[in-house]
Amino acid sequence: MMHIVIAEDERPLLRGLKMLIESIDTQYQVDYCAQNGKEALAYMKEHPVDVLITDINMPLVDGVEVLRQVCMSYPNCQRIVLSGYSEFSYAKSALQYGAMEYLLKPINREQLEEVLQKAVQKMQQDSYHKRKEELSRVVLEGQPTQQTSSFYVAYVVSGYMGRIGDELAMDEAHLFHEAHAKTFFFQQYPHLQTFIFEKYLRNERCICIEATQDVDIDPKRMFEALFAYYQKHDVAVYITYTQQPVVLSRLYARMIDMRQHLKDTMLPFESSVYPFEHAQPQSWESQLFGAYLSQALMEKLQAHTLRQKELEQGLCKLGEQMGFSREESMDVYHDLLHASHSHQELVQAIGTFFSGHGLLQTKDTAIDLMDDVKQFIDTHLEQDLSLSSIAQEFGIVSPYLSRLFKAKFQISPSQYIQQQRIEKAKRLLLQQPQMLLKDIAEHIGYNDPLYFSKLFKKVEGVYPSQYRESE
Repeated sequence: MMHIVIAEDERPLLRGLKMLIESIDTQYQVDYCAQNGKEALAYMKEHPVDVLITDINMPLVDGVEVLRQVCMSYPNCQRIVLSGYSEFSYAKSALQYGAMEYLLKPINREQLEEVLQKAVQKMQQDSYHKRKEELSRVVLEGQPTQQTSSFYVAYVVSGYMGRIGDELAMDEAHLFHEAHAKTFFFQQYPHLQTFIFEKYLRNERCICIEATQDVDIDPKRMFEALFAYYQKHDVAVYITYTQQPVVLSRLYARMIDMRQHLKDTMLPFESSVYPFEHAQPQSWESQLFGAYLSQALMEKLQAHTLRQKELEQGLCKLGEQMGFSREESMDVYHDLLHASHSHQELVQAIGTFFSGHGLLQTKDTAIDLMDDVKQFIDTHLEQDLSLSSIAQEFGIVSPYLSRLFKAKFQISPSQYIQQQRIEKAKRLLLQQPQMLLKDIAEHIGYNDPLYFSKLFKKVEGVYPSQYRESE
């Protein structure tokens, strides 16, 4: 039921408008008819009102003042202006105080019906957003609540489970788009109260469907239909869902459990849908760690049976054997996922990483490669050298390259680059006395001569110009 108040100083028009509104639909109920703005405001102070229809030119308190006070005190009340004046100043004032429509007398039934329907839609939208905001504090932040409402819950991930805080590299076409989910539920289940929340990354969503006594919900049928919908859009999605409603106070903890389980069981860039209650814990150690770990990982990956958790633990085990810290191993793991857009690309990336970039070589062989890295640095000092660009050139992940280079030369790649650039600058300063400092800086890879000058001073104790003069 929509509760309506009309403020109009012309009695015949007031009576006629009341009858017209209530004849349009039984959901429209005119609770009060005020002959001036003062009466309307007094009534609204004591009673809840959904829609206010007010004239502009009224005694005691005019429509503009009524709109101003309602805008401040009752922002959720929909405001419709009724006036015989078409001047812009009136319309501007009405819009300033949040009027959703400005109707000119005489009233047209079809136009009034359309405006009232807009008011209904606006009320529904406002109510939905208010409810979602309240739920978000519970669902996303774990805020305590006394509410007893319950929800069917699904946790959805597309592509792979990324690291919180990372920016995903997946193509937009391969992401779970909330707009698609909203379209699906609007078309297939318009009678359900559906709330979709993003907590960590843009390819993850928590979907909550409110469970009510008057609505029969089949979660298996519903979420399998959502799964099929995304399959048609060529999006790899993982959906795990509850078969029984979860009370709101326990929803935050359940969502965390569902996300963790997906992380433990999902196959990167594959698709699956299953009820969370049927999920079984996995035994990782017995599945993974054998004498030929890298080969075993590749075989499982190519057979589409390597779970993301197994990949993480396998790479960490390999990293441990090579002297990586766990943090460095996790960087490698996420870099490989981050660089892939599909299962095929992931297979290629990991295969290349294993077979051609040091992980299947002996450590001595990999260290020998550092001579080539050193020569590459020496001959490319004028370029924009960085650890990541060098690692990409030689197909070795950055932490591993840095560790191997330092093991052989007792200096990190970044320190070596700086050292060699300063040495080359010193030679140029002495051998080419007419060469400008700006040109010297560019010749050794620094586009900013001021930065070069400060760095030179930090390393050598004098500025480049002073070094040239002293020698």
